[in-house]
Amino acid sequence: MNTGNDSLTIPEFPKKCITRLSNLEIAETRPGPLIGSVASLLAYLEKNQVPAAGKHGHFPGKQLADMNACLPEPLPVSLKRPRMRSYPNLEALWLLLRITGLMHISGTKKPVLQVNATKAEAWRTMSDENRYAVLLEAWIIRGFPTLVEGRNPSFREDPLELWIRAYRQINWRGRQGAAAQEIASEVSRYLGPSILGCLYLFGFISISFTEPDPKGSWFVDKIKPSPIGEAFLKVFDQVFEENEGLLAATIFEELPLGILRSTLEPVFPNWPLLLPEDEATFQTGTMILKVSLGRARRCLAVPTTMTFEDLASGILRSVDFDADHLYQFEIGLPTGRMLHINHSYMEDPPWAGEVQLGETALQPGDRFRFEYDFGDQWLFEILVEAIEDRTTTAIEFLQARGAAPRQYAYPDDEYD
Repeated sequence: MNTGNDSLTIPEFPKKCITRLSNLEIAETRPGPLIGSVASLLAYLEKNQVPAAGKHGHFPGKQLADMNACLPEPLPVSLKRPRMRSYPNLEALWLLLRITGLMHISGTKKPVLQVNATKAEAWRTMSDENRYAVLLEAWIIRGFPTLVEGRNPSFREDPLELWIRAYRQINWRGRQGAAAQEIASEVSRYLGPSILGCLYLFGFISISFTEPDPKGSWFVDKIKPSPIGEAFLKVFDQVFEENEGLLAATIFEELPLGILRSTLEPVFPNWPLLLPEDEATFQTGTMILKVSLGRARRCLAVPTTMTFEDLASGILRSVDFDADHLYQFEIGLPTGRMLHINHSYMEDPPWAGEVQLGETALQPGDRFRFEYDFGDQWLFEILVEAIEDRTTTAIEFLQARGAAPRQYAYPDDEYD
């Protein structure tokens, strides 16, 4: 799909929706506490050192209560050992800050969550309406809840589709005469913390909570769609319906922020600014890579001008594996999405023979994976130990520790 703005159809939105949304007052806590919550959390991250918890870089459990307390509308949570998903508002904010690039993971041995100073400065020059529009578009085209778990998007977990189904569930169960708390419980479990939190922050639903029980747990007591949420839902549903292929594009590629600006101009006429994109620069030099497979440890020096196909060949040679099977590299992007670089015989690009190491955003301390042979699933863990300012013309095998596993358990396997 051509993702340029000119390729998108601008729908004729219902006049009732445009009238309602054109009169929308956007401020720190209106129509939901989104703008104030983002501002408060950015200030917290700038003032405090926040470790990136777990392999996906979540907010750490020890600071969740403080982060929640700094928000304009904190949730009534008082758990002794909370996780990020215990706070739907914080999980939603984590997702929004990651997909916009306002927050990134920095550091190697002890990574921390840091504010992107350039983007934060641009953010603070925007009007509240502009900020709201930027965050809303980012959530619609990038805000898949799977990213919180380090997985790539899927059709089943598209934010817009989950939003539509939740509204239908609320209306249908309400007509059946189900109790409000029963409906709220079903819908909150179905949506998951990040989608529930985003709908609440944007003001698309109102939520009331039960009082925390003795253990500090809380439950959603009532969920009610707001008129603003219903109007926005109709707008986005029409945008995706009249632009065939847009939904698939949001799943299979990371669309640039601002792609929906022209289509949403009737709703957000005052949306002049975008967050600056990170500049793509080619990384020169030689990468020092530590490769692990079971007990085997290998250290390779690889020129950044080499392709991932060259790297795959070097890794396989280092453990005496043949190169007769398909493979895939998996690299985490700064926004939380996974980049998959595939064997040239696979259907989906990008292909390993066409991507050089220096084209990626890999930095010292970054880790990525190399999966070889989808039948036996040999999974290599790779650490970028350093990027040296020198050039080489071939892969250098610097160190080998530990015996590599046998590629085939039985001699006949290699001929199967």
